[in-house]
Amino acid sequence: METYSPNTKLRKESIVSWTNGCVFLYGMMGIMALVSAFLPDKSFGWWSIFPLIYLYCHFFFLLRVWQEIPKEFARTTPGMAAGLALVPIFHLYWQFVAFLGLYQDMNKAMESYGHEPRFGTAFVKFVCIAWVVLFVLELVGAMVILVLEEEPSQYEPSTMMIVFATLINLVGTALTIAIYLITQKKVFEFIDIKSSAEQ
Repeated sequence: METYSPNTKLRKESIVSWTNGCVFLYGMMGIMALVSAFLPDKSFGWWSIFPLIYLYCHFFFLLRVWQEIPKEFARTTPGMAAGLALVPIFHLYWQFVAFLGLYQDMNKAMESYGHEPRFGTAFVKFVCIAWVVLFVLELVGAMVILVLEEEPSQYEPSTMMIVFATLINLVGTALTIAIYLITQKKVFEFIDIKSSAEQ
């Protein structure tokens, strides 16, 4: 397992690796969902490995970025931030800690270094709320499909349902990829400021 390095360059490279893994795998899952919506008779069972690898990358992404927060300003430990993000259902609450809390704690540390807080939280709040809303919409959609499938002779997915599911998938994928890339950029800024303050 990769260890935390005191070297700034190595730490950034590690974060880039896990960010790229998350972005690629989440993008692939979005494509898989899109393809399966329009080609429901195709079997994509072997693609189920992608979510497992994605969760692995997501865990290490959160672990690495939280390791950059000095202990005195962190509301949780890196292990807790990453581990609790993998708990089903609970992750809907925990993402507010893992992402929004990260930005807030970076701002607290910035003030201690004599800098104005510079990591805006509006977009992160929006994404966290959107994740919850999209999850609920997906859950409702799945329940509707289950009810309709009780009458298999009459059930056919309507174009409206496919379009609705596709839009949810596209919005969720775009927001998730954006938050990974933006968070990487903000954490890099924080690392540079923290490194200067510690010299």
